[in-house]
Amino acid sequence: MLAIKEAGYDYIMAYKIKGKENKIEGIYDLETYKMMYEEFGVKKQDHKEFFKSNNTFYEIDNKLILTFSRKRQKKDKKDRERLIKKAEKSLNLSAIKSEMKRGGKKYLKFAANEVELDHQAILKDEAADGFYGILTSHEDMNEEDMNEKEIIKQYSKLWKIEESFRVMKTNFELRPIFLSAEKTIKGHFLICFLALIIQRYLEFVLDCCGYPMPTNKIIDAIKNQKLSIIPEINTYIKTEESEDFKTILKVFGIKLIETIGKYEDIKFTI
Repeated sequence: MLAIKEAGYDYIMAYKIKGKENKIEGIYDLETYKMMYEEFGVKKQDHKEFFKSNNTFYEIDNKLILTFSRKRQKKDKKDRERLIKKAEKSLNLSAIKSEMKRGGKKYLKFAANEVELDHQAILKDEAADGFYGILTSHEDMNEEDMNEKEIIKQYSKLWKIEESFRVMKTNFELRPIFLSAEKTIKGHFLICFLALIIQRYLEFVLDCCGYPMPTNKIIDAIKNQKLSIIPEINTYIKTEESEDFKTILKVFGIKLIETIGKYEDIKFTI
């Protein structure tokens, strides 16, 4: 946070509220929330974060946005019930503690050589169902362009950033495993980043034109399109286009080429 602020930027990030009941007033008190609609409530308050860096203490002023969602409440309850079932299965195992530290471990309580459900931990988590915290450095949240709704909207796009990292690591093989020179590593990163920009642009334009297409389908449509050139007879042969590839060409105004033809007729096209 400190580095971001010193660089002159603002931030929006998740804020863990479990275990902060004594530090943040009324976290789970729905009567203090403003219900934006029946299933969703929100409240904001000032919040300070304290840091120590190079033996110096810093204080950062933030806004904390607390939200409550009925949909999230149902999901939290379902996730907790799944973990409780895992914990209950562990009660019948004659295994050492280290073997039980998976899944529902948070709802297990160890006493001597006995294991039992930690009902207090279950009730504590149940009280937090549906609640979530978002921390932001935006100080004036009365502005129309950065109010509670806009902060929540911007934060909801976080999955897109996470997906971009996943696409770069998997589809574009970001990790330069076989590279050692700094120059080639930087070049590899640049190529991967440019590929991501092109892919995101394709995705954006397709969506705007009414042809939404997920990342993998776009990549597969382009990657699976093959064209072979036979220089001896100045001829090319291409594979049949998939429907997804045809859609991409249609949206970007690119004409389909013949299955077989003269290479000189298309060399400037490809």
